[in-house]
Order: sequence, then C-alpha cells, then structure tokens
Amino acid sequence: MLRRLFARPGPLVYGTMVVGAVMDAEGIKTETFSETIFGIGVAMVLLWLAHSYASLTGHRLSEGEHLTTKLLGHHLAHEAPILLGAVIPLLTVIIWSATGASLSESLSAGIWADVAMIVIINLVAAFVTELRGRDLIVQTAVGVVLGLGIIFVKLIFH
Repeated sequence: MLRRLFARPGPLVYGTMVVGAVMDAEGIKTETFSETIFGIGVAMVLLWLAHSYASLTGHRLSEGEHLTTKLLGHHLAHEAPILLGAVIPLLTVIIWSATGASLSESLSAGIWADVAMIVIINLVAAFVTELRGRDLIVQTAVGVVLGLGIIFVKLIFH
C-alpha cells in the first residue's frame, strides 16, 4: 500500500499543502464550524476535479484519445490522493471542535496536523526509498521547509 501510494506521492503532497492553505484562509473569516468544514471540503473536491481533468486533458492531447467515462474514472482515481492529503488535517479540526475548542483553535490544530503530515510524508517517502545519511536529512529538511511554509502563510494573514 505504501509503495503504491508513494510511487507517485505528488497528489498526496499537493492535497496536504493546499488543505493547509485553505484552512488558514478559512481561519480569517468568521463563519460557523459547519460552514468552514463545508467550504474546505468543497475547495478540496474542486481542486481534485480540476487537477484530474487537467491531467486527463493533457493525456488526451498527447495520446489523441477521446473522452470516455473509463478514462475519466482512471484519472479521478489516479488523483484521489489529493483528497487523502486533506483527511488528517480535517479530522483534526473536527476532533478539536468536538472537544469544545473554538473554530480558530480547531483550525490552528488542523494546520499543525497539516504541517506534521507534510513532514511525515517526506519521512515515509525516505523510508520507502531506503534513504540514508545525507539524503535522508535533505528529504526530511524539504518536508520541514514545506511545513514551515504553511506556518509562514498563517503568520502573514493573522
């Protein structure tokens, strides 16, 4: 399962990075919890659909294929890790909110979970590819820098 997911981790990283930015943007507004979760969910589904369709269109142009439901389904499934990248941060927001935390606190927890996910994805990728020494440090550092980027966005807007 991990090897399959990490054979092409781009959509997972992409989904994780974007959900962090969307959560941060949602934290600026004064909405209800359900409006916020719904807004984040809609944004992630639209991102997944747009990314899948863009991939499909590029494939069709390069291969000269016609649009079919089978081809569309293949690309939707291929890009599904975009949605998977949003699961842990969104669950964190939901759990924190269920414990009585404010929406702002819940979104902050979700953003920190997002940062952790980015670092974990890089560590798992390093493990799967059996990186050692300097390569492992570089791979981990990339994850930390990407995670800090999400925190930087949060600091800019708050």
